[in-house]
Amino acid sequence: MTEVLLGLVPAVILPVVAERTGRHRAFSLALGAQHVSAEQAADIGLADQRTDDCRQELRLLLRRLRAADHGAVRALKRYRRELFPAPEGHADRALRAVAERLADQRVHERLNTLHRQGLIP
Repeated sequence: MTEVLLGLVPAVILPVVAERTGRHRAFSLALGAQHVSAEQAADIGLADQRTDDCRQELRLLLRRLRAADHGAVRALKRYRRELFPAPEGHADRALRAVAERLADQRVHERLNTLHRQGLIP
């Protein structure tokens, strides 16, 4: 999460990362905008697993997903949403946080500078 380097807030992804890693660690990752290796991501729960053979693991995962009953997958996803609903008003709070930062002229200047330097598209 490198948004803070741009003067922004990772408002959309932060709750997802917090769900996986815990609130404190997610905030630390967002504040520090640090690189996380594959091993670290697996250790902190950000990734489900780490492998040296990504292609083989992906093939196996895709085979398992194709073999799964589609109705059961839909039911599982619906059940997860019921068990773990998004916090009330999360989307509105995320939009407000991003809009607030985008309204700051310093953020526009920072983004323009990074664009001119070829660091962002």
